[in-house]
Amino acid sequence: MRNFLEALNGAESLFASFAASAAELPAEANSSAPAAFRSQVTLVYAEIALNFQSDLYEQLAVQLAGLLLREAGDSLACELEVARCAFAAGPGQCLRVALTARAANAEQARLRWGLGLARVQQALLYCSRQIRQKMSAAGTPPATS
Repeated sequence: MRNFLEALNGAESLFASFAASAAELPAEANSSAPAAFRSQVTLVYAEIALNFQSDLYEQLAVQLAGLLLREAGDSLACELEVARCAFAAGPGQCLRVALTARAANAEQARLRWGLGLARVQQALLYCSRQIRQKMSAAGTPPATS
């Protein structure tokens, strides 16, 4: 998770995280459900002004869904949610990314989660590069944080 957050908040990324959690999900009593590991990261654009453009978050969610959800199966699930977020300058938006991995045991679930998190990281950095290119082509390069 540390490597993921460093990359997400790094100079190559347009994003910044402001909340992150990861934990093994407790097994349900009297259940044969597989072990599960889940994380949730809430991210915003590092340039504050971009957080008030709802279409940017919708486009980001659609692009991420296309990159991440096409191979989703029972063992790995990624949920994307565009949500309201309060900033000092007023109400804006953020993106919540939840990743859940399931496996026969806790160790295997955590391994699958780690591999899934690497895919999420790659997809977010790819989207960041795409957005930067579009903004540069439009003559509005984003400020660096």
